[in-house]
Amino acid sequence: MGWTKQSKIRNASRKEIKAMSKKIVALAEEYWRLELETKRAISTVEVYGTTLQEAALDFLEDNNLSEFWKEASDLEEAKSALELVNNHHNDINGKAIKIKCAAKSKIKQQEKNYATGKREAENNYNAVKTCSAMGLVAEGAGLAVGQ
Repeated sequence: MGWTKQSKIRNASRKEIKAMSKKIVALAEEYWRLELETKRAISTVEVYGTTLQEAALDFLEDNNLSEFWKEASDLEEAKSALELVNNHHNDINGKAIKIKCAAKSKIKQQEKNYATGKREAENNYNAVKTCSAMGLVAEGAGLAVGQ
């Protein structure tokens, strides 16, 4: 493999690493947003829990089951907040898996390129050794090499 080709491969690898780094930073920012959304969802669930406790106390005082049931079944906001957070989490997880797979694939390709380059270097080294040895043999025999 020539130096120019190696240089192009290195430059391409650097670009790929920068692109992957940008994806990771963007994913981290999404995770921070998810963390905030999760805190809001927890607050919403806590409000629902408090409302439910108050409804239970009211029920114990006045035995009005329909009012208790109305409060207990009004969990749409909490359910919606939890679904939003869960969906966002699944989206982030999917993106993280894609980045991980791309990185593993790139590592395998780099290992393959390294093995190929190492083999080529060894072959070139052996060829140079052989040529040098043939030159020494020719000199020892008194033959003119390259004329």
